[in-house]
Amino acid sequence: MENWPRNLELLRFSPTDNWTLDDASLGTLILGGTGSGKTTGPFSYIVRSFLRNDFGGLFLCAKKQSYDDCMGIISDEHRNKDVKTFELPESGDAPPPLCFNFLTYEAQRYAQGKVIIDNVVQQLTKAAEICRPASSHEDRFFENAMNQLLRYGLEVLITATGKVDLGLLLKFVATLPTKDYHLEDPERFERFYSLALLEAAKRSPAARPDELEIAEDYITKLWIGLGDKTRGSVALTLTVFLDNLVHFPMRELFTRELTLSPDHVLNGGIVVVNLNIPDHEVVSKFAGVIWKSAVQKAIERRKELV
Repeated sequence: MENWPRNLELLRFSPTDNWTLDDASLGTLILGGTGSGKTTGPFSYIVRSFLRNDFGGLFLCAKKQSYDDCMGIISDEHRNKDVKTFELPESGDAPPPLCFNFLTYEAQRYAQGKVIIDNVVQQLTKAAEICRPASSHEDRFFENAMNQLLRYGLEVLITATGKVDLGLLLKFVATLPTKDYHLEDPERFERFYSLALLEAAKRSPAARPDELEIAEDYITKLWIGLGDKTRGSVALTLTVFLDNLVHFPMRELFTRELTLSPDHVLNGGIVVVNLNIPDHEVVSKFAGVIWKSAVQKAIERRKELV
């Protein structure tokens, strides 16, 4: 915080009236009618003052014009080198887009073996709810059962791989044993990915024996003990729940390898989310909610604020 003292002057409104970092941290409200110049006037002056003082930042651009205006301001203040643009490539020949795997980010922010699985489940639940309408009360049983399956599946997956891959999570669910004799199958490591992943988790330096023991009991006893129809309904509920996140373009932007995160902002960088609502309505809204929430949480978790 040495570079940004709380009394740092960002703007001067008059010879005796300045606007400091302390003032900015209290919140800023800009009022005015449509077309009155809110964005090109006070908003632009404020953002430029932040950029001139080397602040990190997040820009959410839901329209092409917003993106062009944003990049114009950034360029004027000579901050282009700090920008990472979160967007889909315009052609199939372009490199893969930067990916914010927010679930892996949540899992990896803890020390090895200290991940709080319920936090990852909560993040995933909130994310999926953005893409689908709220469920009815009749679905409550299967939602609770799905969350239980998610909790144990993620415990095993994160311990074994150190990340969250929703494709592997669905493979884990699809290969869960359903009969007692499946556990004695000598080829189980090829036929049942879930069991192979469980064994890999046990060997991991991040393994938590008590947690994995509970997960193993769930996989080898409770899951097998469910009726076929109930088991199928729980698995289907999870598949539908994750459907939007495992297909293009959500998959490329949010579930691949983690290549961009709020850490870039905390380190003084700039993330520009460029997803045009007319072209990508659901993805654009999803990205706005996920990025805004993640950056806010990352700021609140900074060591100097703890």
